[in-house]
Amino acid sequence: MIVDFGIDSDIVLRHGEDVNRPMEPRFYREAGRRAFVNCSPRLYNDLPANVKAAETVDIFKKRLKTFLFTDAYDLYNAIKEFCSHTKDTCQPGPIGPEGPMGPWR
Repeated sequence: MIVDFGIDSDIVLRHGEDVNRPMEPRFYREAGRRAFVNCSPRLYNDLPANVKAAETVDIFKKRLKTFLFTDAYDLYNAIKEFCSHTKDTCQPGPIGPEGPMGPWR
C-alpha cells in the first residue's frame, strides 16, 4: 500500500533498496521510540513474508491474526511446560488480601 503525500512532501516512507520495507524513523528520546508512529514500521518489518505478501486487506488481517495467536500460543505452551516441571514455585497462593489468586510463591 503506497500513500501519496504530494509533490512537496518531506515524508519518506520506503527504503531505497526495498520498496516493501517501510523506513524506520530516527528518534532521540525513549518516549519517541515507543510512540506508535515510530514503532509501527519496525513491527511491520518484523512480520513474516507470507503476512506482508497478502493480496488483500482481508487476507492480511487473517494471516496477521494467525501469526499473533500462534506466537502467543507458543509462549503460553512454553510457560505451561516450565510450570509443569516446577510445580512448587508456579502454584498460586490462597485467596487473601493480595487478590483472588494470592501471591505467587
